[in-house]
Amino acid sequence: QYGFYEAFSYYAIPGADGIINYKHDYFADKHIWRQKRKGTCAIRQNDSVIIEKEYLTFSIARETNTFIEKHHRKGHPFFAYAAFSAPHTPFQVPKEYYNRFSEVEDENRRIYCGMIAALDDAIGIILDKLEALGELENTLILFASDNGGATYTGATVNGDLNAGKMTQFEGGVNIPCIMSWKNELPEGVVFEHPVSLMDFFTTALMSSGLNTPSDRIIDGVDLIPYLKENNEDLPHESLFWRTDFNKSIRYRNWKLIWNTRDNQTWLFNLKNDKEEKHNLAIDHPDVVQKLKTQIQAWEQELRDPAWPGVMEIQFEINGDTTWWAI
Repeated sequence: QYGFYEAFSYYAIPGADGIINYKHDYFADKHIWRQKRKGTCAIRQNDSVIIEKEYLTFSIARETNTFIEKHHRKGHPFFAYAAFSAPHTPFQVPKEYYNRFSEVEDENRRIYCGMIAALDDAIGIILDKLEALGELENTLILFASDNGGATYTGATVNGDLNAGKMTQFEGGVNIPCIMSWKNELPEGVVFEHPVSLMDFFTTALMSSGLNTPSDRIIDGVDLIPYLKENNEDLPHESLFWRTDFNKSIRYRNWKLIWNTRDNQTWLFNLKNDKEEKHNLAIDHPDVVQKLKTQIQAWEQELRDPAWPGVMEIQFEINGDTTWWAI
């Protein structure tokens, strides 16, 4: 294991040569800068805290390649989870990447673009290593973001999708997802049906010739058959989200978002309204009730949350003021 335990850490020590920094005004960013590389934000090699001088995005790629080389040399199959933090705050970028985007006038967004470009190059470093070792065509590669763009930073937008990170609108949960397996998957296929990051677990296991555990319910499905056999079935008829009093379900083309504390309900038909502009809850009370019942039934299967909530944050979305638990 290489990395840190928190949701964030410095990419480089502030004041380091060749690093451009940008600090935001919102309170969480101030907390992030105060944390530095201490405690759960420390960089660790397994259980040991280490001093890392290389820009973090590239050091993660470096350590990933070291891991891959070690197992390739021994003839072992491997699973590498490269948990890049970019482009999370704190916003820090090497000057050479900052200079690539001189046409971007907004300093905040310019640094954000540079961080993504550095991430892109870091992923390329890993792919180059796989190719050099002759493993690229025999390796299943899965890439995804963990959430939609954090619009509250002022650096990113989510196109036509509504809202962003920390919400359950499409801008918060509809994310980039790319899969590549040159020996097994066709190229250039766009899969239109919704899938989940939980599917990565099952897909990786099944692709390795292993089975999922039989002593528990596994929500993820193996995506490979859907991608290579022109399978028109839905991987998931329903997908669910829950954070405390914020609960959501996507059932086929219906999407229900339900704030149980403040009694707010939104219903969208994503086939006709991907942007979630038209709340149909009043027009389709039967659908609302059906989907709420599905959420309640799903919740009966869940254990209590293992971690307490951190905070609540308020956004104005579609003219409504809404609270979101984090």
